[in-house]
Amino acid sequence: MKSKDLSQVLELACQILSYYEDENVTDALKDILHMCEERKSSTNKKLKDKNRSKSGIDSELRERFYSETKGLSIPEIQTYLNDKTQFPNISSLQHLAERIGLKGLSRANRDNIIHSILKAIERSQIDQTISERKTTSLAE
Repeated sequence: MKSKDLSQVLELACQILSYYEDENVTDALKDILHMCEERKSSTNKKLKDKNRSKSGIDSELRERFYSETKGLSIPEIQTYLNDKTQFPNISSLQHLAERIGLKGLSRANRDNIIHSILKAIERSQIDQTISERKTTSLAE
């Protein structure tokens, strides 16, 4: 460390310690440490709350989509996805696709995103049918 750097550090320390005029240096440093820990914990709490609220919104979007399309045929779901009032732009479809587990559609056009969502739904229905068959054959 150069002497110029050391002098800057000492000047900063002097400015900080000027807030603790009549206290012991150890007490001042403990107070500063406590403030840093509080700031870190509040920042972590804000990040956790933000992630929690985002995941809640994501699961709400996914559940709303599944509830609105439950019992619909694939052509009916395609009509629903093509509805501009439900999905006014490509980013809304991309967001839905991400929430149901499809990644890598950031450059896809509207038709490709809808096709990918429909294929994911078809695969899900096939998986559900297979699992139902397995449980009924095991029960027999």
